[in-house]
Amino acid sequence: MKKFLTALKYTGKTIKFLWPRGKLYLILNVLAIFVGMAIPFPPIYLVRYTIELLTSEATFNEYVWVLLIILSVMAALSLFQSLVGSVTEYVRTKLYIKINLEIRDICYCTEWENLQSKSFIEKKDFAVRILNENHLVNFINSFQQIASGIIVISGLSYIITEVSLLLFIPLLLSVAMTSVHNYRNVRFRYVEDKGWVEWERKDGYLKWLSRSFTYAKEIRLFGLRNRFQYRLDELIKFKAELQKKNLSKRIPSYVVSTAAEFIFEFFIYLYLGYRVIILNTVTLGLFAMYAAALRQIKTTLNNLFREFAVYTYSAVYLNDFFSFLNQKSNFPGGVSVSIPETAEIRFENVSYRYPGSDKFALRNINVTIKPNETMLIVGENGSGKSTFAKLLCGLLNPTNGRILFNGIDISTIKRSEYMQNISAVFQDYRLFNAPIWENITAMNARDNENVNHSLEQVNLYDKVKDFPNGNSTHYGRLFDDDGVELSGGETQRLAIARAIFKKAPVLILDEPTSAIDPRSEYEIFSSFKKIHKSRTTIFISHRMSSSSFADRIMVFVNGEVAECGTHDELIARKSTYNELYSMQADLYQEASLENND
Repeated sequence: MKKFLTALKYTGKTIKFLWPRGKLYLILNVLAIFVGMAIPFPPIYLVRYTIELLTSEATFNEYVWVLLIILSVMAALSLFQSLVGSVTEYVRTKLYIKINLEIRDICYCTEWENLQSKSFIEKKDFAVRILNENHLVNFINSFQQIASGIIVISGLSYIITEVSLLLFIPLLLSVAMTSVHNYRNVRFRYVEDKGWVEWERKDGYLKWLSRSFTYAKEIRLFGLRNRFQYRLDELIKFKAELQKKNLSKRIPSYVVSTAAEFIFEFFIYLYLGYRVIILNTVTLGLFAMYAAALRQIKTTLNNLFREFAVYTYSAVYLNDFFSFLNQKSNFPGGVSVSIPETAEIRFENVSYRYPGSDKFALRNINVTIKPNETMLIVGENGSGKSTFAKLLCGLLNPTNGRILFNGIDISTIKRSEYMQNISAVFQDYRLFNAPIWENITAMNARDNENVNHSLEQVNLYDKVKDFPNGNSTHYGRLFDDDGVELSGGETQRLAIARAIFKKAPVLILDEPTSAIDPRSEYEIFSSFKKIHKSRTTIFISHRMSSSSFADRIMVFVNGEVAECGTHDELIARKSTYNELYSMQADLYQEASLENND
């Protein structure tokens, strides 16, 4: 009863959720209730009256008219049910598209750290599974079936009372036994589904790896094929064991269901046969009608209890579904900001700690980056450089302190508008299987002049110009056999061209030349000397050659700013920066001597 009350509560929530998204879908389900409650009755009366007319002195015309009337009603109801079902399916597809878009928007708008959270990913995957496996629709359909079923049973029960209430004994016993079977199966299904989520994610990941061109070289060179297959085999064994375990739990309920069917069939035909042959109180027409009515009651009751089980357990699914869908984006509404010509960035006592970690990735950062200033950030791996960049981009929110953009706390700015002011290239940048110009414009309107200018800035214009379709050539061959594959350095330059094209007042470059050869790096840095003067630029690099055009250099050590100043100032201090710079200079000198030898 508690689960049923919970399901009723979720019925209200579901209607409230669906009404603004699919009013027509709910209206069609109400129509389906009325159609569903009418459909079982005409066939029962058809059996009765045809047999009675065939065993009496009725004329053939009377027989034909009865057939025409009842069959016409049955055809009309069937046609109406088919039409309602077809329209409902079409409306449901549109509804699912809307809900899928909402799930996509949640993933777009959620905090960056959620996208790296196992808990968030599993909740998202389970919400998608609930939608794809129609648990939302099943919940509404079950409510519809229960409503129409109760009305059908009431009408058929009235028919059965004309012969004997004793027939309800085997009927109720059979239905009770079958309902236990249905309830157990639905419960097992929910437990199975929860167990499949992580299995399917791992299985899908390994299968994607085995088919992906991106990892093809590593798989071949490191002999990963057999190792991936071993892990897939282990997952298949796990699934087989889980299915075997669940099957052993289900077998007793199958036996009970079969026994219930036998008990019901035996007793109704035994009793009705007794009334026809021995007592001679029931005609053959009534015998057929009562038998059909009883079978329909049993079918409807079984469906009712099965739908009741689906209805109550679908509510459990919906709890997980609404829990994910109703979560609010942490992106604040905030104030609007226009895109200024220049930007000042200020970190005020900013600290950040990743979820689940006891250690601060950044601690007490206080720095002001002036308009049109170029700041180089250096430090060893894990010192907090990339975390600083993600905080500045608004991908992460400070644990303590605040970040100001032209004097405004970025937590009070509309996140989408704030991000229009930031252009960035990260170490793990991504390009899309799309035309080169779309990669550069980030799929905005085509602007060949600025696209070509951006390509020139990163020394890719001549190469792209020589492609068969110029900048309309696809990057990658996933959707176009004439697409091109670029080298690591070329893809990195293309990502930099995208950042340049955006013309945002703040430019963040996280290891922008890590995959580029020294000559190309020099050429790009020469171009940056022209670009960065009109933007506030933050460079994150392990190559000290970047210091040649940086206004100031900030050195990170263990999540804190150890030093900040110009190249000459930091060299004169003979501290961390001087040590890193000298080490790298020595390595370059050693490499040069080896090459000369």
